Parts: sequence; structure tokens; C-alpha cells
Amino acid sequence: MTLQWALPALYRALPDDLHPRLIEAQVDPSIEPGREMDMACLNAATAELRYRIPPAERIRVKRERLRRLMLEGLPVQACFRRTGYRRAAAGESG
Repeated sequence: MTLQWALPALYRALPDDLHPRLIEAQVDPSIEPGREMDMACLNAATAELRYRIPPAERIRVKRERLRRLMLEGLPVQACFRRTGYRRAAAGESG
């Protein structure tokens, strides 16, 4: 997953001590976070260049690694079990 436009919001949401650790969530940890690079979009059938997205600050992350990093230090407990359901009355929201 590539983060570009959402990157400033992610930096604001993460605690400062996690900023340098974003590299742990990256697809390729050898690329330093925040490095500006362009992206090539290729035709999957012919491998011809369709267009190039100009350089900008972006990072490519693995979702599961990012999720683990963002949950670090949070006491998250999720254990949901459906016990049943009922139909809402007309006009009632759930």
C-alpha cells in the first residue's frame, strides 16, 4: 500500500517516537522513509510505460506491519461475538 497524500496525517496521528520506526512497516526497508521518488505505472499485459507519477514524498508499507506498529503501546482488546439480531423498526437506525 502506498501512502502519499495521507502521509502528513499519519505523521500527526503517530506518536513522535514511532516516526523513525515507519521503516519497519515498509515493503523495502532499504528505502528511507520520506524519500521523494517517482512512480511508474505500466501496462500489465505489455510492460509498456503508461504514465509516470512525479516525485513526491511517499512510502510503500505492508498493511499488517503498519497495523502492528500503530497498535504498539495501545491496550487494544477485540473479542466480538454475535449473540443474535433483531430487525429495526421503520425509521430506526442501528
